[in-house]
Amino acid sequence: MWTDVLLILDATLRISVPFVLAAMGGIFAERSGVIDFGLEGKMLGGAFVAATVAHLTQSAWWGLLGSIGIGIIFSMIHGYASVSKRGNQVVSCVAINIFAMGLTVVLANAWFHMGGKTPQLPTPGFTWEEKPHNFPKKPVLCPLNCPLQKSSVTFLS
Repeated sequence: MWTDVLLILDATLRISVPFVLAAMGGIFAERSGVIDFGLEGKMLGGAFVAATVAHLTQSAWWGLLGSIGIGIIFSMIHGYASVSKRGNQVVSCVAINIFAMGLTVVLANAWFHMGGKTPQLPTPGFTWEEKPHNFPKKPVLCPLNCPLQKSSVTFLS
């Protein structure tokens, strides 16, 4: 029973962190006077570009840079349309969301032929079973041998 509760807590924390970080970015945009609820489209575009670049280069770091790049490009498109051209910010956000939703599925089908999915990278680094001899036996953030031990990046963010 406790394992199920820990698994649900682990999944909740892992899934909620990107949305909380995007919501914080939306709050900063709102404070500057720009309505930006196109964050979902930016997240989707970033995830697709990260997966595609990481697959092509076999490096998650290049995927991260690609994701940052597409986020900047989408933000610049939104800024150009809504600030420079004084367009409606809501329409610009909806356009970015629709563009990202459509383009990612179409490109994933065309490039990878996997029904809208992208291929997985091989697991980098080491697993908990293949750790170096000087690495602690149990993770620092979770003293028990629980599912939360692999979510240390989630806790750090």
